[in-house]
Amino acid sequence: MWMNVMTGVFETSRTANDKKRLRNKAAEFIAGREDVELEEDETTGGRKRVYPDVCGAVVDKSSAKGLVAITVHGFSVQQVDTGQGLIGDLYAELTIGVGQTCVIHGSSTVLYYKPRKVPASDHAQPSQARAATQPRQRSIRELVKFASSPPEIVVRLQMDELGKFSAPYEFSVWRHKIKTTEFFAWFGSQTGRGGVRGPPCLTFTLKDTMPDRESRDITILNEDDFRWMRKHVITQRDRAELFMPGLKDFTILVTDPEWVSQSRRR
Repeated sequence: MWMNVMTGVFETSRTANDKKRLRNKAAEFIAGREDVELEEDETTGGRKRVYPDVCGAVVDKSSAKGLVAITVHGFSVQQVDTGQGLIGDLYAELTIGVGQTCVIHGSSTVLYYKPRKVPASDHAQPSQARAATQPRQRSIRELVKFASSPPEIVVRLQMDELGKFSAPYEFSVWRHKIKTTEFFAWFGSQTGRGGVRGPPCLTFTLKDTMPDRESRDITILNEDDFRWMRKHVITQRDRAELFMPGLKDFTILVTDPEWVSQSRRR
């Protein structure tokens, strides 16, 4: 083990086989995706990486001790530990979206992938005949894309007992495999409610469902309802779009049902 004087991180030497296995596994994770490519070298420790510089990382869980975290507004929404006893698969994929940062603590090793660069030949000047029709074709494509873009799903958190809400968070804070313990703790860290673990129960209100908004209480550790609700959000977003063409945001209000002022209880 040795210290990298540039990063201050203790690092361990990795064999050629270690690197080959990580690269092969990373290639499996992105197989069939033409929009991304693997970086040339793996990364051990080091600086933070942000989107769109990179858009994902494959973590070698058998690498030296540390952890890899994806953060939003400084809060960890995904995390993988390394070198601390293997449980399950040897490798894990972390996606990095808009507004997210990948942070490596300790000496964890990852192989990042990034958006693929468009070949220079794709930017070649079109013929005069194509150039004459290109502006109109592009504008039509842009209009179709705009018209077909679904509303963005956003999450707002209750911030006080009077019912004030936070600025919107991207739906990525409610990632596909997040557990209730992680999400409830995040709610607590953002609102100061419920301590380190967060409240024992949260209410999820779909503000823009049609024809009427709907709510559901979910208790911590009720993973089945929590997963169902996430899928239900997407279904109801698509339904709302049919009722309200041009809807820009589909909002989820997350509240603590016990966090109510005396005046609101009356």
